[in-house]
Amino acid sequence: MNIKKCTTENIVFMGILLAVEIVIGKYLTISTIYLKIGFAFAPIALTAVLFGPVEAAVIASIADIIIALLNPFGYYPGFTVSAFLTGIIYGIAFYKKTPKMWRVVSAVIISKLAISVFLNSYWLYKLTGQAFLAVLLIRLIQNIIMIPIEILVIWFIIYPIAKLRNKMKEKNILVNNILLLNEYPADNLEYSCAATPQIRQTGN
Repeated sequence: MNIKKCTTENIVFMGILLAVEIVIGKYLTISTIYLKIGFAFAPIALTAVLFGPVEAAVIASIADIIIALLNPFGYYPGFTVSAFLTGIIYGIAFYKKTPKMWRVVSAVIISKLAISVFLNSYWLYKLTGQAFLAVLLIRLIQNIIMIPIEILVIWFIIYPIAKLRNKMKEKNILVNNILLLNEYPADNLEYSCAATPQIRQTGN
């Protein structure tokens, strides 16, 4: 399902996803020091599907730092660790994997319970001094609301967007190779064939 190269196009696309993540996280999220309700997960999930765990983790971390610096609550490095781990989890679950509902459900539940509920509750406990169980309860309620929403958004929106983007990319590569063959039919035949990526799906 995926074409992954360190090309200018991919770098620009990841930059766009980073910008979208910052806008959503800053302006389109209901946010207090104890909870966040919004769709900031969507650009990270799309990055994970298209580019993998490392790229998703890096985009999530950079976005977390920038959003924190723009918010009145300030920056806390623990939340950047949480963002990084979330990108890793999504990347491992989604990158070069055949879309399966059970995989989406598993990745979302693991990331929400392990990272958003437990780890972020611990960071908030360290940051504010509030009782850990009280913070944990608030985070749990938030994620009970967000888990089904996130699952549905990833399945019905993120996966189709990723599929469309990869189809467009494959078509552009094919057109470029055809133009190259027409311009240099003999000299570049071997190069053109080698430059055409093999698209395959892995995982069950």
